[in-house]
Amino acid sequence: MIYKTTRLIAAVLSVAANSLFSQRLYTTAQTVTGGAVIYFDVSGNNIGSRGLFSSVNIAMPVGKALHVGNGVFYGVTNNSPNMYGAIYRSDTSGSSIQLLYQFSNLNRSATGFVMANNGKLYTLGITGTSNTYAIYMFDTASKSYTQAYEIPGNSGSTPQASLIKGKNGLLYGVTQYGGTNAKGRLFSFDPSNNTFATLHNFDTPDGTQPNTSLLQASNGKLYGVCSYGGANDKGTLFSYDLQNNTFTKHYDFVQSKGENPTIPLMQANNGLLYGMTMTGGDNYQGVIYSYDIATATYTKLHSFFAGGGYGPRHKLIQASNGLLYGTANQGGSKFRGCIFSYDITNSTYTKLKDGDDSSAGNFVSPFIEFGDHSTGVGESHPVSQTLVYPNPAFDRLMISSDAPWTAYKVLNHLGQSLLDGELSGTSIPVDELEPGLYTLILRDDTGRIHHAAFLKGSR
Repeated sequence: MIYKTTRLIAAVLSVAANSLFSQRLYTTAQTVTGGAVIYFDVSGNNIGSRGLFSSVNIAMPVGKALHVGNGVFYGVTNNSPNMYGAIYRSDTSGSSIQLLYQFSNLNRSATGFVMANNGKLYTLGITGTSNTYAIYMFDTASKSYTQAYEIPGNSGSTPQASLIKGKNGLLYGVTQYGGTNAKGRLFSFDPSNNTFATLHNFDTPDGTQPNTSLLQASNGKLYGVCSYGGANDKGTLFSYDLQNNTFTKHYDFVQSKGENPTIPLMQANNGLLYGMTMTGGDNYQGVIYSYDIATATYTKLHSFFAGGGYGPRHKLIQASNGLLYGTANQGGSKFRGCIFSYDITNSTYTKLKDGDDSSAGNFVSPFIEFGDHSTGVGESHPVSQTLVYPNPAFDRLMISSDAPWTAYKVLNHLGQSLLDGELSGTSIPVDELEPGLYTLILRDDTGRIHHAAFLKGSR
């Protein structure tokens, strides 16, 4: 009977888990002290700091930070003790930021990393040769940063688009220039044998100067945007079919609906693609738009304006509450940008938090995406390693885990919350509970949930 009841409670909780805890979104911001890792709590719109870059003499975080598991993420900065920028490691627990590697003027990167199936991190960087890109590999164990492949031709002055990993294990990316027409290329890279292949050479009719990361949508195709070219020379939205190696232009941007897109696409849980532009729209300060890949329909959703924040630079992210969240780099009440949300169910834009000169700063990087990295670089901890004992418990319930649980709730058999709080140690007081069956729910700062049933005994 206890087993069946436990399974019933677990089934209910697995559906409602996201509603039991607030979710924190993490990003980096440029502040007067040089920059910080910050979190944004979507339930209370609260913001806080998880580490200062000045603690290791680095500053100016750029590009997207990559989550590799267990709340640990890696990123890059534009400034360091040797002035060329650095690779850093941090996490969501508030541990100190670590400086792992300093770039030189021959291998700098500003795009962030992607993790390949071999557990190594890959990025696009410059080579020191005029306008030449290279794919670099970073080994988190040895902290070695080496060139994996130099891309031939004039690719652009500074890489801006991060690589992505396809479902087939290959890495995909774009260069702003280079290729047969000197207007950009779409390429693949196989980390298992360092094989590089150009998949498409951009030209004016289908779009030029792609400088944002690609997206692999649910249909398996790669989607991206070009900042120029197309019928109006305002940019294009395109796809690349990996099954039949076919490039397709889907939309030509136009000033009134947003132009010159320089921000990566994302796919929400409704199947639509969402993106932003920095210019165009009603106020010529950029727009939020959607694209329906099933009906080939482009829709302008919101025109940015000064007071509500403008100048978006980074990809949107969808939180567990279904809302899209993003950052604007300019405007807002303090002229330092803002954090905003967009409700895709009722088409509502809301400015949530203004940047400032202290805790928030300018929002210079996208929100970190916390995906499944169970085959990562040895820093992911399966929830099966979390043990709860004794069972039955009397005064305190002990928790043994190497996963970074930060909050807890205790529910009775009716699903009512009786205890909750921050998990600051390895045990929870349960002496005030009546004897019976309860469910413990643990959460970490990434929004991951673990639950376990336990008995409260009587003496």
